[in-house]
Amino acid sequence: MLRPRKHSINSPQSSDSWTSITSARIMILGCGGVGSVVAEQLVAMGFKNFILVDGDKTEPSNLNRQTIFTKADIGRLKVQNLKSHLLERNPNLQIKAFNRWIKSVEDILDISSDSPSLVVSAIDSPPVLCQQIVCDYSLKTGVPCVFAGLGIEFGSWGPFLYEKQNMISYKEYLIKNSRGIHISEESIVKASLCATNHLISSWLCLDIFNYFSKCGPVHSEGRKVSLSFDLLKFSYSEFGYATKQLSTGN
Repeated sequence: MLRPRKHSINSPQSSDSWTSITSARIMILGCGGVGSVVAEQLVAMGFKNFILVDGDKTEPSNLNRQTIFTKADIGRLKVQNLKSHLLERNPNLQIKAFNRWIKSVEDILDISSDSPSLVVSAIDSPPVLCQQIVCDYSLKTGVPCVFAGLGIEFGSWGPFLYEKQNMISYKEYLIKNSRGIHISEESIVKASLCATNHLISSWLCLDIFNYFSKCGPVHSEGRKVSLSFDLLKFSYSEFGYATKQLSTGN
């Protein structure tokens, strides 16, 4: 079982919690296997304001794991496809969609004139650097951020960073662990399953919901939570440092 984090308990039906959710503006970087699921689930949870960012188009190979898309979406921009599907669910949503890749802090600043309440990073390119870019943006603006990603055998969400010292610690961890390492775009395994995409995205969405509503613990607060799909084991890394086992399957 995931150990609880410090949090405040309020009724999810309270007016303050509901106002926090409906007024939050969520920026989602990457609208693929994780980002599209996160957007869909957050809409179902009551979030209404989104900034969607992705430079890719929907391809036939996406349909096995990016379940919000259909054959009719193939060849069209992911952000426009996702925006259209979300508006079908709730036509009262406020959505801005940007077809672009994120390669620098300036790229995020250019599209965030309406400052977001949270940045959800579901991008894996450029390798390693993408998380440093998001950390730098959050340090510069004070906007909280959270990360997620997965492959075939494991997935993770977090750290959820909203305190400056945690942002600094995680950035230092990223720099330290990427020193002398070159990861090419071609070497990244860009494959996952729809079932595991939804698992990781659901845990992440629960943390986002609890962060804004204060109805429960934010499990990834200041830490990365990892799940081994084969072993059914959770582990976490505080700010990306010492790993400890959380729970073990049979």
